[in-house]
Amino acid sequence: MLNPKRSADEWEKLSRRLTAETAERRRLEKELRSLPNQILVAQETERRRIAAELHDGVNQILSSIKFRLSHLDGKVKGEAAELVTQGTELLERAVNEVRRISKNLRPSELDDFGLVPAVEELIEEFRNRTRMNVEFKRGQLPKRLPAQVELAIYRILQEALANIERHANARRVIVSLSVDAKFATLNVIDDGVGFADAEKARPDQRDRGLGIINMRERAEALSGVFAIKSATGEGTEIAVHVKLESGK
Repeated sequence: MLNPKRSADEWEKLSRRLTAETAERRRLEKELRSLPNQILVAQETERRRIAAELHDGVNQILSSIKFRLSHLDGKVKGEAAELVTQGTELLERAVNEVRRISKNLRPSELDDFGLVPAVEELIEEFRNRTRMNVEFKRGQLPKRLPAQVELAIYRILQEALANIERHANARRVIVSLSVDAKFATLNVIDDGVGFADAEKARPDQRDRGLGIINMRERAEALSGVFAIKSATGEGTEIAVHVKLESGK
């Protein structure tokens, strides 16, 4: 309780202490707000490292083994020849799988060519894998956006498509990407089964709720906005607005 009989020096000390406590609280609040973004940055750094190790390490070893087996072709007969053929085919599948995992961890198109080519490649792979009708609509976009914006939009779209593949039972998906003076905007619409409440999803669909959380955190880490609209039997729409200049 405040004491009105405090001396001027005591009031001065109290004021300085309260000011220091307020400054410290604001500093801690700022660090807490930045924590999700720091976690995302750490995750992407680790993804990049693992992708490089898979591509430069594991994939090179598998390719080397495949090359050596290919030299046995025609030099062995009977059951041995069949085993060589089967081993070569398995190695080819393993090489392709490592490439797919490496690409999902860190798509080279995103670093080398920018968001649009990376999104087009992601959609094409999704289309071929799921046989869904996917339409990509894009406005007039600059060749490159800030790296953190490109990464956030790519990862959000990646998560959205994964949710659609696992849960939506959709036939058609529309992906829209546009940019204005302040925001990059991503919309993903599907005609699937939808859902009433992500928090009340069936146990086998709980990862959809986690995916929604991940998408929202990526948008908000860049001072953006994430919104989702869905209803049972009416499909799902996701809208993401990410600031081009985070923190301004």
